[in-house]
Amino acid sequence: MTDADGGTGTDPWNELLEDARSLAENYREAGWEAIAVSPTDVHAVERDGHAGLEALVTDGEYDPVATAVDREGAAFDRAEVYRRRVGERTHVLTAEVDDATEVAVVVPLSYDLEDARGILETALENGELRIHVRPPALGDGWVSFAHDEPSLFIEEDRL
Repeated sequence: MTDADGGTGTDPWNELLEDARSLAENYREAGWEAIAVSPTDVHAVERDGHAGLEALVTDGEYDPVATAVDREGAAFDRAEVYRRRVGERTHVLTAEVDDATEVAVVVPLSYDLEDARGILETALENGELRIHVRPPALGDGWVSFAHDEPSLFIEEDRL
């Protein structure tokens, strides 16, 4: 990822998507299965009493993620999280990692602090932030990744 001021002058979201593809490629070069999604929308949500960030992806991107998570023995109990601020937006790149099956799901996220403030404060209070990946039609289900260190996603001094 690039510097906190937005990097090379290119569009920060497109740069984040490129970082996601590059991180997934690093996993593949190490012999892992890696899935990088390119969300069409990201927003703060509260679902089933859990605070989180929701990434909407196409059906074609969602299906491999759902298959990986549903795989027998899959745990996804570790994550790599990278964060930077660009203006009033926070850009996060997370690799949801399952060491046992050697699968990584790379999810780029972006949120405006004012829009997400309530959800982020709840996540800090509860000690958990969820990342939801879902297709456009909510009825098709979703995949959630739980993070017990929400501070990795949040600049607490700005809340």
